[in-house]
Amino acid sequence: MKTCIVDSDFIVAHHIEIGRLIRKVRIEKGMTLKDLDHGEASISTISNIERGTGQHTPDRIKSLLEKVGIQLEELPYLLDQEKNHLKQVQFHLDVSETLISAIQYQEALQELEKVVIQDFHHQAPLLSFLRGKCMKGLGKLKQALKQFQHAIRLSKDVSKTESLETSFYGEMAICMYQQNDIEQAIEYTNQGINAFTKGGNRQDDIIKLYLNKSVFCYKLNHADGLGALDKVAEFLDQTSNIDIKLRYYWLKADQTRKAKQFEEALKYANKGLKLAQLNKLFNMIVEFWICLGSILASMRNLEEAKMWFQIALKFQHDDIEPRSKASANLRLGALYSLQKVWEDAKSFLTTAQEMAITSNDAPKHFWSLLLLGDVEINTSNHSLAIQQYQHAQELANKFSFTKFESMAWSRLANAWENVDSAKYQFCTSRYYELQQTISLKGDYYDDDEIF
Repeated sequence: MKTCIVDSDFIVAHHIEIGRLIRKVRIEKGMTLKDLDHGEASISTISNIERGTGQHTPDRIKSLLEKVGIQLEELPYLLDQEKNHLKQVQFHLDVSETLISAIQYQEALQELEKVVIQDFHHQAPLLSFLRGKCMKGLGKLKQALKQFQHAIRLSKDVSKTESLETSFYGEMAICMYQQNDIEQAIEYTNQGINAFTKGGNRQDDIIKLYLNKSVFCYKLNHADGLGALDKVAEFLDQTSNIDIKLRYYWLKADQTRKAKQFEEALKYANKGLKLAQLNKLFNMIVEFWICLGSILASMRNLEEAKMWFQIALKFQHDDIEPRSKASANLRLGALYSLQKVWEDAKSFLTTAQEMAITSNDAPKHFWSLLLLGDVEINTSNHSLAIQQYQHAQELANKFSFTKFESMAWSRLANAWENVDSAKYQFCTSRYYELQQTISLKGDYYDDDEIF
């Protein structure tokens, strides 16, 4: 590039790199956009030139080069320098992304420390984003959230070609979900969907966002989850991402189970199970075993359902996540409750409760408390049942799980009926107040039982 003639064609061909160079030199010299605005171009036009967006005449770009003190004859050399530096930056970013995908977060952070760029650099948002992913992987969710928020701020001045903001909001949503703030997770997910740019390099991200939205809405029984899942179906043939397909099959299986479309539910669950087995994804294999058990339990084929839950609990592998183990214990405990085998029900539900607390899974924690209360009621332990139901109500209220809280108040009302009329009236009143809120919000299933 050093021997190139710097003419209009050269400037047009390299306008993106030249714009970045202008911005770098301007900021290094302490100049503002206003300092370059001498009536020839507006501040927004200058900003667009720096970001490489829009159509601009070579003369206007030459004028900005002159204003920041860059001579045309030195331009090829300076661009070569920037190109070589960018290659090094990109190398370290690519390596860190690979390490993150291999769950080697500390090693990825060490690689990111080798990236020396300022916040105005066009790769600064990605750098902050990858730091956030490392923090999230290490369980440092608040630090991760700050990095993602910083990445969004930085991305406001970057050309929107890769749908990076969509990725940033998606990761922020997961951080909130892991802290049981599911309403905020849905809000960030919606912002990510709105920020999506077609034609970028991260097209799978929009599918992941719709899939995550379906998961989050599923947890809170919101009607929007159905529409989000339909959106995933539209994109399913366009992705080779196995994880997306597996999660879609799992959600579709449980959605159709709740709608009492049991044959459809079994079809999706078996399809997902085969795909998980083919790819040796052991945690998803366990999840589909649990899913099949839940479908059969909803069909009241309890003995067959029990077999699936038991095999899910017996299967041992390092890839099995604590939340999956908690789910298997919860479902088996619920099944024993249906069979009125109260001692076994209490044992598995207690284990599920402990695992849910350890894995910070508030929905499963809620269900374990509610079902343990049912066990106590049915074994004539009224005071213990009240304690479990109250704990469930407080937990649901803490995380704004409106549907769950209404269920807890319903259980409390039933427990106090014919025992304490004042408490019965109070609990009944709270139940109906929340039911009205749920109706306005659009929860889509009368899903008062686990299956």
